[in-house]
Amino acid sequence: MKKFCIFIFLSLLATSLYPQTDSSVSKLDFRFKSLQADFTTLILVNTFSGSADFDFYSDGGKGSAGIRAGFDYYGIGDVGGGFREGSPCTDLNILARATLSDRILRIDVYGGLTSHNTSKGGDYNGIYSKFGIEFKARIYGDYVGLIGKLGITKAAYGGFGIFVGYGK
Repeated sequence: MKKFCIFIFLSLLATSLYPQTDSSVSKLDFRFKSLQADFTTLILVNTFSGSADFDFYSDGGKGSAGIRAGFDYYGIGDVGGGFREGSPCTDLNILARATLSDRILRIDVYGGLTSHNTSKGGDYNGIYSKFGIEFKARIYGDYVGLIGKLGITKAAYGGFGIFVGYGK
C-alpha cells in the first residue's frame, strides 16, 4: 500500500513539473482542491471523516478529477446497544475522485484502496477496495454545509450530517 501511494504521488507530481503547450492538454495540472472534515449519522451508524482532495484535471468550470487522501472512522451500532462485531472501524484511504459542482451543490464519486482496521483485528483488518459517493449542499461559502454520503468497503456505511472545510 505504501509503495502504491508513493508511486501514484510521484506520477502525479511528474505531470505537474513539465508545462504543456498544447491547449487541449493544458488542463492537466496537479493542484489542491479542498480540505474537509465531516460528521454523518444514520440509524445505528455514526461516521467522522477527514480528507484532502487534489485535482489533476479541471475543465475550468463544473467538473474535475483527482485523488483523495483521508480517513473514515465509523461505528455500526447494535440494536441492543454497543457496536456490531468488527466495529468501530478506521479506514485510511487513497482514492481516485470525480467531482461535479456548481455554486451550491457538489457531487463526489470515488473509488480506490483503503487500509481497513478494527479493534477486533484478525480477518477484519486488511487492504480492500472502496467505493463511495457524497452529495454536498453549501450553506456558508465553501466552509460549512450539509452532506449525504455512502461508502462501501469491508463494511458499508453512510448517513447525513454536516461538513466544515476549505475548497477552491
